[in-house]
Amino acid sequence: MMNFEKDRIEKLRRTDEQHRSAADLMIPGEASIGLYKGSDFQVTFTDRKVLIVNVRGITGKKIDVTVIPYSKVDIFSVEGHGDIGNDGALVLRVGGQDIRFEFDDGNDLVDISSCITKSLS
Repeated sequence: MMNFEKDRIEKLRRTDEQHRSAADLMIPGEASIGLYKGSDFQVTFTDRKVLIVNVRGITGKKIDVTVIPYSKVDIFSVEGHGDIGNDGALVLRVGGQDIRFEFDDGNDLVDISSCITKSLS
């Protein structure tokens, strides 16, 4: 499991490739909202959860997949530079711990935030 105090999820940029491990953990009918890649991470936001694939080791063969169901999110915050639809950050509070996702240009935090809001209501 990831240590969110130590591991930072930053500089995420859109990608079209989904890591196989994340795809294997999606259930039938679950829709992918956005795929993002960082230096050592790939993050998949679906309409039900966040899947974080952390690639470890020099060869990249060791992976850790952390799944955060939106139903476990206590509160969340969206930060943007003038508009939340562009670059910015998403902070999820899960079990008293903040998990921060920092995005580069070209993301769509509005769709992600909408899915989280629906599962909180």
